[in-house]
Amino acid sequence: MSVVDLPPRQLIELALEAIGDRAPDRLRPLLAPEVRVVTGRTTHVGIEAVSTWASKGYENLDRRFALDALEPAGDGLLGSGRVEYVWRETGEVGDSTPIFFALRLSETGRLSGLALHDDRESAVADLGV
Repeated sequence: MSVVDLPPRQLIELALEAIGDRAPDRLRPLLAPEVRVVTGRTTHVGIEAVSTWASKGYENLDRRFALDALEPAGDGLLGSGRVEYVWRETGEVGDSTPIFFALRLSETGRLSGLALHDDRESAVADLGV
């Protein structure tokens, strides 16, 4: 199955998994050339910038994103889930926090936008609702 044939939820889950695994080689094929990722600190534009961001991690922790729900909203998709910080040595979850994703897919079915939000309202507003 080609990336462009993946259902949106599966594509998004694969992208979040690749980010959590710091696996830019798995992430790149899922991204549209114009991809834009907005975090709490900065904005990353383009496949290389997003891949570099995704490959960064913490010394002793792994960051995992989990998608619990996905629904159409405005000009994209609203996701809700959690971000977990897991101790690499023990596999124990050190912190788990709710997170909301404002997501956009390109016409070719690739991820073109991912914005991370602490609350549903700002994610919904990001999607133009």
